[in-house]
Amino acid sequence: MKKVAKKKSKESISYFGFIAVLTVGILLTWEIPDRDLDVLSMLSHRSIITHSILFPFLMHFFLINKKENPNPYLAIFIIGFYLAIAMHLSADMHPKGWRGNAFIKLPGNSSIGEVPSFIWMGLNTIASIYFSTILLKKILNANKIINTKKYFISFLVLALLIGFIYTVNDEPAGREMEKLSTFVILLLPTFVFSVRKTTTGNLINFAGLKKLFKIILWLVIIGTIIILVFVGYEMSAEKEREDKIQQEKKTNYRRYSLYKDETRLCKNNIIKKFPKKKFKEFNVEEYTTDKNKTTYVKSLKMWMKYDGLILKNKTFKYVNCYIKVKPDQSINFVRIGDKY
Repeated sequence: MKKVAKKKSKESISYFGFIAVLTVGILLTWEIPDRDLDVLSMLSHRSIITHSILFPFLMHFFLINKKENPNPYLAIFIIGFYLAIAMHLSADMHPKGWRGNAFIKLPGNSSIGEVPSFIWMGLNTIASIYFSTILLKKILNANKIINTKKYFISFLVLALLIGFIYTVNDEPAGREMEKLSTFVILLLPTFVFSVRKTTTGNLINFAGLKKLFKIILWLVIIGTIIILVFVGYEMSAEKEREDKIQQEKKTNYRRYSLYKDETRLCKNNIIKKFPKKKFKEFNVEEYTTDKNKTTYVKSLKMWMKYDGLILKNKTFKYVNCYIKVKPDQSINFVRIGDKY
């Protein structure tokens, strides 16, 4: 009787231990795919090896499925590893631009292209969620956990919460809503399918794969529609920003270029300030303007050449010429700075 009690105690799972190990499992592994940038630098960035379920799957297969009485907390850590891969890959499906390091690479730094990269990351995200859920289901049943509902709910809440934190902090910044939406869209249906339709004894329930592939197809369709909506919104917003810039360049053109009447105004006033110099050439090296003002000062950094009593074509530098630009783009002379 004492032996049985001891064995039962050993196999039980603490709820708070489950929360802690799952959280640590996610946080410790969510950057592992990008270890191909340092520790695994012999692999290309976004390597097909690191950007897949390979590592958690091997741990799942050899440390859990091949063991008669696997350690439940090790299994929970692997569940966290699966979820971390899902978060990472779903975010990587939305790079800043589909070029260079955005593509999945085969060994030898050979890219598989944009569409295959997108599909690869999407399928591995779904597979990560699928395996994490059936592993959780298996471990809860093996340890005779009665109230499995609170574990499944906690699994889902932690995945959503940490997924949100990950997408907000993911580099490069931008497209956070699309990244989070993709993760949620892939997480929820796959989780529900895995809980309701899979067995707990096998790594893969082949009988349920047909239904899973149908779900994947619908997820791809729905996800594509949502992504297209977001892309359309971004393109519309970008066009609006571009139109605004173009309008600004038309109505406030002096901010974006240098004009002859400005250099002529400065030239005349430089001659007035230095009447003894016989200037032969006037040059504008650069100009600056006040920012975010309708009436602003435009500063021209100028240098000249002049003839001396003995030497000709001497350099005279630098002086700053300040002119005021009004909203109607008319200009007034302000002052000439000292030579420097």
